[in-house]
Amino acid sequence: MRRKSAAVGASYLTGLLFASFFLYNEIFVISVIITLAVGCAVSVLFIKRYDIAAVLIFAALGITLFTAVSARLDNAADSLCKEKSVITAVITDKRTLGNDTALFTLSKDVGGTNVGMLFYSSDISAEKGDTLCFEGSAQRLYNTAYFSTADIYRSKRIVLSVTADSEITVKKGGFDILSPLYKLRERVAAKTDIYY
Repeated sequence: MRRKSAAVGASYLTGLLFASFFLYNEIFVISVIITLAVGCAVSVLFIKRYDIAAVLIFAALGITLFTAVSARLDNAADSLCKEKSVITAVITDKRTLGNDTALFTLSKDVGGTNVGMLFYSSDISAEKGDTLCFEGSAQRLYNTAYFSTADIYRSKRIVLSVTADSEITVKKGGFDILSPLYKLRERVAAKTDIYY
């Protein structure tokens, strides 16, 4: 029983990994899903091997799930990639990069899908949980020859980079019990960046 459960889990994980490698080749991914479904039907109807069918069906399920979630995220992100628009997003993370700059990770709900965005700015007095509002533009993250930016951040649902073209207004979020620890972490990280 343990081997069968391990085989099912491994096949699901393999399906997820496969889909992540061939994300932008939709025809190939759909062909693989159809092939796995046909293989599952053949193993059940003709070979009578239900363990093989379970492995194939969970591999197909992993591919289908990853592709559907990625497609929904991409559609939501594309709707934000306009020339200029008012961007209102919540800070989910903040990293100070020096004495006066910071890297913010923002999250915006677009039709029920949370789209993550990277935002470089001067170190404004905003913390995790606060809401930023500004006029700006968004563009998709992309891979370069030196750094696979899009692939690295995609697992965290971050697919956009935004720039501000107007003054940034900050609306403070509610009190978070972890806020003091978060601020301490930021101070320690800033000191470490300065000295090392």
